[in-house]
Amino acid sequence: MKRFIYFCFYLLWVFKTQGSVAQTATPTNTPVSCCQGLPVAFPGLVFPQSVGVNATGTTVYVVDTHPPVLKVFSPNGFPLTVVASWSAGQTFEYPDDVALDRQGNIYVADYSALSVVKFDTYLNYVTTIGPIPSYPHGLFVDDQGVSQLIYVVTPNGVYRFDGSGSNYPATAAVTFGGGVLNSPVGIVKSGNLVYVTSQGG
Repeated sequence: MKRFIYFCFYLLWVFKTQGSVAQTATPTNTPVSCCQGLPVAFPGLVFPQSVGVNATGTTVYVVDTHPPVLKVFSPNGFPLTVVASWSAGQTFEYPDDVALDRQGNIYVADYSALSVVKFDTYLNYVTTIGPIPSYPHGLFVDDQGVSQLIYVVTPNGVYRFDGSGSNYPATAAVTFGGGVLNSPVGIVKSGNLVYVTSQGG
């Protein structure tokens, strides 16, 4: 059983799939090749930007920008908590993406603050990664190796931070994509390949 999660305006849509096809929510209950379903109500979302789910599927993390917070839900949409501030009153400015590693640590890319904020599984503040030389839109955490590689996509290209725990370099040089990417917004890595979505072509 898999779940696909999509944003639709201020709703968070959750679709369940069985094997390689989704089970439709229509009365005929006919399997279809793409996802269909009824929305699960995740209350209190105004302008959600991104969503992440922990490895066990028991917790859903959503970054919202009005106000700029990290909201935490159960898979069925029950609100669990909200992270609005941490460590000496620091707050998000414009959280644009959220990602998790295999240990359940949470990473939030803050577009306006030029940084990535890391929390542990209990939502305790761990560290701030950056400053990032350009506005971070999306991030991907690769923790398959000895250290963590955090890829951050920005209008200037993709930056990579290499570290673990609270130990990350203060800055990182652009890794690739400088001068090529046009309005990049999302990033994911599979093997040796990195995929970046670009709104500007």
